[in-house]
Amino acid sequence: MALAASQRRLKEKQAQLEELKQKLRECETEFRSRKSLTRGDLWLWQQYRFRLDAEIKECAGIVSRIQSKIDRQRRELVDRSKERELLEKYRDNQKKAFEYAQKQEEQKEFDEIATTRYKNKSM
Repeated sequence: MALAASQRRLKEKQAQLEELKQKLRECETEFRSRKSLTRGDLWLWQQYRFRLDAEIKECAGIVSRIQSKIDRQRRELVDRSKERELLEKYRDNQKKAFEYAQKQEEQKEFDEIATTRYKNKSM
């Protein structure tokens, strides 16, 4: 469940990252298409671009951390799965050993009964 939640969060952040990159591309296109720019426009553009760059870097860092977390969760899931398989195998082996011991005990009792009957018949 934790892995699925992390994957959902990763998709959300990846979508957010793409949206920010798209905004940056659109703004750059709009900036280049303008014929005249004042110093104020240029300053505003630079500030906006710096902010978008910062948000993109932050979002990319979050995506990277989430991907690392997902990788770690997958490894844990695989390890737990292996442990569970080993535990099930151990339980099966213990059950087989118990059943074998029970059969041996039953066979021993049957042998004793048969031996007792044979001795009684021969006397």
